Amino acid sequence: MTEQLNWHDLEFFHAVLEHGSLSAAARKLHISQPTVSRHIEALERKLGRELFVRASGGLQPSELALRLRDAAAEMNEGMFTIRRLLDGAQSAPQGVVTLSIPFGIGNIIVVKALEGFHERFPDISIDLKLGPSQTNLGRREADIDLRWQEASEPDVISRALGSFETGLFASQSYLRKHGVPQSAKELEKHGFPWLDEAIMERFLPQLEQLGVRPRHYPFRCSSNFMVMMQLASHGLTLGFSPFGYLPATMTRLLPAVRAVSPPLWLTMHSALRRNAPIRAVWDWLVEHMPPVMRMTRESNL
Repeated sequence: MTEQLNWHDLEFFHAVLEHGSLSAAARKLHISQPTVSRHIEALERKLGRELFVRASGGLQPSELALRLRDAAAEMNEGMFTIRRLLDGAQSAPQGVVTLSIPFGIGNIIVVKALEGFHERFPDISIDLKLGPSQTNLGRREADIDLRWQEASEPDVISRALGSFETGLFASQSYLRKHGVPQSAKELEKHGFPWLDEAIMERFLPQLEQLGVRPRHYPFRCSSNFMVMMQLASHGLTLGFSPFGYLPATMTRLLPAVRAVSPPLWLTMHSALRRNAPIRAVWDWLVEHMPPVMRMTRESNL
């Protein structure tokens, strides 16, 4: 091999290796598939060896590609770190910040906590994404991640925001049709949507201690969908809501029946602490989310 390699050669190689196809790598890198193909072919010419075997089922990594996998991954992580540090050099609070919210909390409580943020930081745009219980912050799948567990990854920092309390609600149209339950025992006649596993694992033992043994409709959903089903009076309308900010068409049921969520954690990569817009969002949520969550415990919901 006489030609020197550069980072872009290995960046394209790593993307194809990790994502399994030229098209998937192109989507990840936000470029065209032919561009990825040209870079891979150019790299193979530099090496004088084949990296991927073109087969009917797609690209298969060669023995050489598999040997290079770990080294390419380390270089990829190093480049992500460099980019994060460069991003962190920004001083003006402006730009786009991606905030990932886990299924099971919904976005109502986050949107409530962000009231007033735009007036304070008009040049920061927040990209809200509803997603899995945990995103990969090292690969910049999000700038800030809300999750149910404290971060265990290296170079990721966490901040506990507290827990919220839930109660039982139903739409008035549903109650007119099915009656208002007067005891926990009567709840057995009604169905409950099944929420995120982290939520239900925490809630079910608490509810069972109160004599509530809910049966479930064949739906699994985030609390966003659950509230929408309640408002639509779709039949799947009796359920949990962690928020007291519901329309007048909703009625609180059996105030003694309440449960507390797992702790919610705010996380981000430590290299982003000096990024002005990301830090502005982080500090705002640290200040404003705990009071919103506390309201669910101190009010009558």
